[in-house]
Amino acid sequence: MLKTNHSHEKFIAGRRSFMVGALAAGAVGLTSCTDPQVVRVNPVSSPTPGATPVATPDNLLPPMPPYLAKTYPANYKNAVLASDEIVNHFAKSFDTPSALIHAVRGYGKNFKRADGSNATDFLCGRFAEEKNVNGTNFVRFTRSNVEVHENSFLKTFIEAGVSPDQAITVNGKKYTLKDLGEHAKSLFRLDPNNLTKFEKDYTQEHLPWGLIAFSNLLPGGKGSWVNAYGEKIELLDVIDKSLAEFEGVCQSVKSALDKHEEISDGFHKAIKPYACYGNHAVYGFLSCLKNGYTDRGLKERIPALLNLTIYRLAKQTDNIEREYAEELATVKADTSPQIAQMNKKLAGAGVSIDETFEMVKLRAIIKLTGHILEAVNFAKLNKMFTPTPEQQKYLQTGEQKLIESIVKMRALNLEGLKNFEPKPVGEVVIGLGHASRALKLLTPENPDKNPKSI
Repeated sequence: MLKTNHSHEKFIAGRRSFMVGALAAGAVGLTSCTDPQVVRVNPVSSPTPGATPVATPDNLLPPMPPYLAKTYPANYKNAVLASDEIVNHFAKSFDTPSALIHAVRGYGKNFKRADGSNATDFLCGRFAEEKNVNGTNFVRFTRSNVEVHENSFLKTFIEAGVSPDQAITVNGKKYTLKDLGEHAKSLFRLDPNNLTKFEKDYTQEHLPWGLIAFSNLLPGGKGSWVNAYGEKIELLDVIDKSLAEFEGVCQSVKSALDKHEEISDGFHKAIKPYACYGNHAVYGFLSCLKNGYTDRGLKERIPALLNLTIYRLAKQTDNIEREYAEELATVKADTSPQIAQMNKKLAGAGVSIDETFEMVKLRAIIKLTGHILEAVNFAKLNKMFTPTPEQQKYLQTGEQKLIESIVKMRALNLEGLKNFEPKPVGEVVIGLGHASRALKLLTPENPDKNPKSI
């Protein structure tokens, strides 16, 4: 849920990705380890709602045990083990809202912080705020520096089976998770006939989590309400029009699938503005279908979208590997003082530029394949589809790629990489939270059904 827009920017000379820019910024002192998305804060004191937590020597949790790289054979069991070891350690080490909510995603509602407190209770007691609309206060989680994607905490708690009576505290006032859901409906604004009317990137960065939450809160396919602004919301209209937009973006994948061709770099670039390569949207539409939203052809359209997504699972990692290989070559050919300084700082952290790019490449592959498999296994769990032989072949290819990428990530010096620049390692935790849940959904270890107190 940590926002990564993946847009490209110029750095020194030539093309640099967002990640290259972030790494270089870390090398020349433009990024601090007290980034509000990675700092660990005291569990006792309570910040001003919406304020950025500040790190001082007195408000850090006790040091974590040493984290050492490990090499495992690439199989399902080891991928689950490796993923859980990374998430468990670094979610507690970072102790941020984003890291903790993704640990809840991977482990379930009973995940504990480093001090033994429950992560769900901590998040609900520390990071909510009130928003006043037309004289009425509504509870929500701060988007800018807490949940990033609107309604992402709400839907995660719902799917993890957190009680509707779960307490949410704001300035001494008590709300519940049930209140959060009702208030989310009141605060929701989207015009199906003009999806960018209120916010340009809303369907790309925020809508999928709302679709999951609202379809669970209003099952049966007929959800509607009036929001706090007096606007009538018909959930079916929202699903229909946002799906149409997403179907348009995916047209080139259909052509590639029909011809059994590679996915174009053009599609890879076009899907990047959607959070996590658009796969939260896929999961969101599947949640709507599961909860009874079948009119407007959704019963046929959403499985068709899932079919394209399964093809992406097998093929789009090629685009990622090509992209990062090109960027690594560009950086290694750069003889500027800034790059030299970055390499010096990397060496001081005990890592190399090659290991750094390996980490961000693997993170991207895990993000793509983990999110897709989470959506696929969610659909399987709810008996929404049975894979065809061709789909099964693509699923096996993609799952093996995920497994290999996770165990390769476990073999990296993530502690050194974190010391160089923490944010990318925080994003590894995010990707693995979803990948871990994906691998467990069809097993007795399903974190929604059997949450762990790790």
